Amino acid sequence: MSLRFSKIMEDHSAVQMNPLQLAYLGDVVWEMIVRYDLTIRKYNVNHMHKESIKLVNAHTQAEILHLIESNLSSTEKTVHPRNSI
Repeated sequence: MSLRFSKIMEDHSAVQMNPLQLAYLGDVVWEMIVRYDLTIRKYNVNHMHKESIKLVNAHTQAEILHLIESNLSSTEKTVHPRNSI
């Protein structure tokens, strides 16, 4: 398996995806962002694990979505309510 992606998902493909599949992909992307950020800060692994648990969960992700909601594109606004809590 390669970490390189040969295609970028088009907006219309995201809108047509099963909401649970889209949420699954979103969770992976968010967790990678959080883990990367914690890693470059050079925390020890135990601290990184505890911090990532605080940030990578449905409640915190819903709070973050609420904070950035006004900055979403029209396509993102169409897609995100299907996955809201």
